[in-house]
Amino acid sequence: MGANYVSALEYQLPEAAAARVRSASFQFSGKQSQCVGAEPVVIDVHAYAADGKAQVADANAGTRVAQLSANCSVNPAFSRPIDVTAIVRQLSVPAGVRHVGFNIRKANNRQGPGLFGLSAGKLTVVLADQALAQPPQARHLPAAVPGVAVAGAIPTAAPAQRATMRLSQQTVGVDPRVAAAMASARAAAAMPAARTAIQKPAQP
Repeated sequence: MGANYVSALEYQLPEAAAARVRSASFQFSGKQSQCVGAEPVVIDVHAYAADGKAQVADANAGTRVAQLSANCSVNPAFSRPIDVTAIVRQLSVPAGVRHVGFNIRKANNRQGPGLFGLSAGKLTVVLADQALAQPPQARHLPAAVPGVAVAGAIPTAAPAQRATMRLSQQTVGVDPRVAAAMASARAAAAMPAARTAIQKPAQP
């Protein structure tokens, strides 16, 4: 990447309370367009609270969340996913429009050109929904018979001893991944389903 080249990307976050954000990752990739020499190209990735609009200040905003490097021959380059759970959780709100932004800057002064073309990045946010199932309290019930359901086994007033979480993955940007189904380890728990929602990057 050239000495004065900076890329900035901003994404609208899904409406969700911070406590529901299980994880978030940002990923992009690059391909050399004019890169010569054996010295690696090093870049810094910064994250910041964004507004969905392109501004000059976006190029210098934020806190560094990752440093990546690649040689001229690597293709694709800089493709390692970056954990951005902390800032996504910090900016998430249950209602309203919020954005998170990322800028990508050159981090080393290498000999010779080191220009890379960057592909559009994607932000993947995994959210936890409400509990799906609660285990019943111990009761004196008839012996279990295979293939026969026993009525009245689920209490309504007792507090939950364990909650089974359902996860949903929302991919913001291009090339969405389909979330894998999350299966319960206990036979008594219901099997949750994973769903994928896709949102486009914020338009400048």
